Amino acid sequence: MRTVRMLVGLLFLGVLASYLLLAGELVEEAQWGTVGALGVLGLAWVRLGGQPQ
Repeated sequence: MRTVRMLVGLLFLGVLASYLLLAGELVEEAQWGTVGALGVLGLAWVRLGGQPQ
């Protein structure tokens, strides 16, 4: 696993954990922003995976 992909995965997990812990306290715009960030990070993680061997 490349370092960049690992960092993106850790960032995804951190954003997910903060969203789950703070979802009730966030305003709606912040909730949608967090969901959007999770989508972008998830897509980046998949795209950084490379070709199967």
